[in-house]
Amino acid sequence: MLSRAVSDFAGEWYLGVYCRRCKAPIPVFRDLGGGEAIAAGTGKLTVACPSCGKRRRYRADAVMSFLIGGDGAAVAPDRNAPAAAPIASGGWADPAKRPELISGLQPMLRELKARAESSGRDVLARVAELFADYLAGVPPERQKPAAIEQYLKALFVLSRGSGDLAPDVGEELVATLSALNRRAGLSPRR
Repeated sequence: MLSRAVSDFAGEWYLGVYCRRCKAPIPVFRDLGGGEAIAAGTGKLTVACPSCGKRRRYRADAVMSFLIGGDGAAVAPDRNAPAAAPIASGGWADPAKRPELISGLQPMLRELKARAESSGRDVLARVAELFADYLAGVPPERQKPAAIEQYLKALFVLSRGSGDLAPDVGEELVATLSALNRRAGLSPRR
């Protein structure tokens, strides 16, 4: 289901990738599914970015739907909303529900990390990895709702933009979330 902000945005749906160089959207094919299509396959795609001109190869799992407005702005639907909805509605407050919620989040985080890595969105990939580490390494009864909310907000902000944050802001965000994991008793990744 698309968020209200996306469904109210006027434009045309495309399947495409985000440029690894400048982070601009690269529309490749019209999405006749109106933003509901899910790209599948194992091939590779070579395309040139209309913004910076860089020609690169992208894996099929980097393809996503996005809406391109008349002004060239791109908006991507939040495909992870179903996995995050029970958490956003307060489901994390009940420790008994956490194992089920975690099992729904883990595949979403793996997919998000893979897509972020394949499109050069390093901060998003790192935040997805840190969140997965937190969920796997901290016993559900010790997981803090405020920490989960912080991770979800970071993922939401990063996944809505067409690129990563400014380098120093991205590094600060990763450092903050790494410290959150350390406070929870997790060892830093090497």
